[in-house]
Amino acid sequence: MKMTMNTWRREVVDSEPVSHRSGISKLLCERFSRWRHSSIPPEVTHAAKLFVLDTLGVIAAAHRAEGMETLRDRFGKWDAVGRANSLIGKQPCSPLSAALLNGAAAHALDFDDQHDLGRVHGYCVSLPAVLATAQ
Repeated sequence: MKMTMNTWRREVVDSEPVSHRSGISKLLCERFSRWRHSSIPPEVTHAAKLFVLDTLGVIAAAHRAEGMETLRDRFGKWDAVGRANSLIGKQPCSPLSAALLNGAAAHALDFDDQHDLGRVHGYCVSLPAVLATAQ
């Protein structure tokens, strides 16, 4: 059964009150583990895909942004061996360095996403880490 956006939020996101002392990370992981693609409303999946594409576009556009060449060069000297790649130069490096380089690029032009209510930049922070980890 497909959920609507409102029922999905109530049942999956807002289902239990959380105190910071109860282990919010553990609770979030438990909730996320119950998610199934088929139960996520199409508008949520569509929005997530748009945010991923937008963030990748911002990273690509930042290839020549001020400071990025210096950052790439410095990391090329510090960390030139690894199983991950920076999207702003395709240089091999550790996953940690790839996440940092790609995250810096996602922020470089100040076009990164922002959740207005939460005042957070979700995709430009999480997507570089997820991509580096996946590699």
